[in-house]
Amino acid sequence: RLCVVSQRHGSSPNWLRDIPSTVLRTWNVEQTDLRRVIQHVPQPESLAVRGRGWSAALAESSAPTTLTALSFALPATGMLWERRLPALPQLRRLNGSLILETSLSKANAGIVNAGGWLGAVLPRCPQLQQLDLRGLNVDDEVIVAAAQHLPDLRHFGVKSGRVEDRGVIAVATHCPKLEHLDVGDCYLVTHRGIAEVARRCPNLRHLDVNSTRVSSPGIAAVAANCAKLEYLDVSEPCGIISDASVAAVARRCPNLKHLSLRDFLARDEVLHAVANHCPQLTHLDLSKNHRNFTDAALVAVARRCPMLRWLDLSETCGFTADGIEEFARNCPDLRHFACLDSASATEASVRSVARHCSKLESFGITFSSDYFVSEVSIASSVNVLLAGCPKLCRLEVSADLAFAAALHEAMERAQRVRPGIQIVRRMRYRYDADESSSSDS
Repeated sequence: RLCVVSQRHGSSPNWLRDIPSTVLRTWNVEQTDLRRVIQHVPQPESLAVRGRGWSAALAESSAPTTLTALSFALPATGMLWERRLPALPQLRRLNGSLILETSLSKANAGIVNAGGWLGAVLPRCPQLQQLDLRGLNVDDEVIVAAAQHLPDLRHFGVKSGRVEDRGVIAVATHCPKLEHLDVGDCYLVTHRGIAEVARRCPNLRHLDVNSTRVSSPGIAAVAANCAKLEYLDVSEPCGIISDASVAAVARRCPNLKHLSLRDFLARDEVLHAVANHCPQLTHLDLSKNHRNFTDAALVAVARRCPMLRWLDLSETCGFTADGIEEFARNCPDLRHFACLDSASATEASVRSVARHCSKLESFGITFSSDYFVSEVSIASSVNVLLAGCPKLCRLEVSADLAFAAALHEAMERAQRVRPGIQIVRRMRYRYDADESSSSDS
């Protein structure tokens, strides 16, 4: 706030361009703080606002002529938008969210009002390239109306149970330059909408369809039409996505860098396709895959994807300590590795990672009595990890209840040896020899 009021003074005046939301503390209808900011910083490039009244405040100033990024939070109720709306000729990024209310009926009122405001303001943003509505529970009507005015749109995100294929197809039809599409958690979206995006948007680089009803035909269409794809998230699918369709993406999208298959039930076929065709892969999430992989598939990825930096094998079956040893030997630049609640979480695995992955920054492991024979082995494993990974700054650990004291002591020592390290702890409660569950401690 001091920087704002001092803009017209000093040896280098008018240097401020980005106004964060922390500067604006008063959110009344008069938008006192916003008007004061505009008075002192008449040509901002980015602005974060919330509440009511800021639309009129912008319309009454010259600030919108220079804005390239606007982030707003709308109240869920009582939104009486002014008839005066700002023209935003230079705006390229627009992010929206909703100030949540406890009443469902109030939230629904906010949805309608938000859609009406977006429909009125988007035609005034002819150069908009990024539209992120993941914080607003909008529906197809809003998206269809918005897409018609955004021929240059490259980035679109929405997270709503009210969005179906109609909205996604509208984006594909009117926004052929689209490169980034995030419809994660839009569980009514199916392969029809994604297949249309694939056919009409060949420059697509980022696709997130986690927790949707997208099935194999949609992913196959992406493989056939989007050779530039770099990011794919098909985690927790509500539809049936085959290994063959994901493997086809790996074979036909050589620039793939991020692949998330959490809770996907993938097989070795996918990993071998990734190993053979995706040398630029940096991020691989295989967590919660309860089909048995083999060490050979994991080692193939390690040997042929030298840029891999992030791997999660938590709650994944099939990998052994020998596989982790060979993987770690071939991935010395790994930054994140997790094997929580996994048979690969052994003392030998920890030592292998510590020996070969000195650049590791984040590590996750479960200390289970199935693989760690004593409390001493837990302390020894943590000591080895801290000594071998000097950059380690985050440690996520869980342990059987029998190891609670040992885990507490090991984590206290870790904090003394590595001040500032972030530690997340959980305990696992085993009910019998064959059944266990875990909960946050």
